[in-house]
Amino acid sequence: MRLPVEWQRIKEEAFAHPCLVAACLAAWPAIHCLSLCLSLLAGEFISSWAFHLALHIAGHGTAWQGVGDESEEARLAGSYWQLGFLGVASCVPPACVISVICLLQLTGELSRRRAVWALYAQLLAALWALLSLLLMLRLCQNWRNATCQKAEKKGDIICQDQVMTVRVFSELACYFETALECELVFIILCCYFFNALVSLLGSALGAFGAPRLRSNQPF
Repeated sequence: MRLPVEWQRIKEEAFAHPCLVAACLAAWPAIHCLSLCLSLLAGEFISSWAFHLALHIAGHGTAWQGVGDESEEARLAGSYWQLGFLGVASCVPPACVISVICLLQLTGELSRRRAVWALYAQLLAALWALLSLLLMLRLCQNWRNATCQKAEKKGDIICQDQVMTVRVFSELACYFETALECELVFIILCCYFFNALVSLLGSALGAFGAPRLRSNQPF
């Protein structure tokens, strides 16, 4: 199917520069991190509401006091807000920078003066992506599943003495629940690492093509 003349011009302009590919590479991990964040927050809200409702029906009140451990494992596993924000903060800013630059280029609003600022912004986005990648690498390498399970056992509702009725089954449920949750957090961190790597590739490609923006645009 032949595109209209205006769309054909936009298509040729887009593929004449790696900015579009860089924007696509950076947008994919950003969208993935946003979807993970929303899923984590929704899951935390639903599970917290269900557990508190079960405690209220059982007559135990709200016995849960949260995780008191200050380790990285405890903070990430004990608060999905922090875990979700970590992924969003690592991939969304570079994607926003590249998308704005690409949009300005496609609409013809990227003058040479703006292209200079776009180059600086793209370099900062690449630096941000690199630091995010190093942070995710450190978190994955230093992850200790035993520490996470120990912290989760202290703060998880199902592991509290007030909730345990049949000791053996309650301890088994506590073990499997904390083990699965800590494994889930580690898998999410690995996904964040992969997303940060793709975001870095997109940012690096955008920084590589940014000088061409400056040379091809009028004042």
